[in-house]
Parts: sequence; C-alpha cells; structure tokens
Amino acid sequence: MLRYAMMRLLGLIPTLLLVTVFVFLFVHLLPGDPARLVAGPEADDQTVAMVRH
Repeated sequence: MLRYAMMRLLGLIPTLLLVTVFVFLFVHLLPGDPARLVAGPEADDQTVAMVRH
C-alpha cells in the first residue's frame, strides 16, 4: 500500500510541472493584459498599476 501511494505521488510531479508550464505559456502568449483582466473592464490606469504591483 505504501509503495502504491509513493508511486502515485511520484507520478504527480510531472503532471504538476506540465500544468504549471502550460498555464504560464497561456498567460504570456494570449493577447491582452492579464492585469487589466483581473482589474476588470471598468478599472482606471491607477487600479491596473496596483494590480501589476
């Protein structure tokens, strides 16, 4: 049982690494400003700058 749990945990590491890489690439490759998306469409420039900081 312990061996099974360890194998499952070891298999989780590459999965988490791939998910992290894909999310990073999607955030940086998709057009638009992520800070403006988080701040919302009604946000002014000062609010967007605060989100970036």
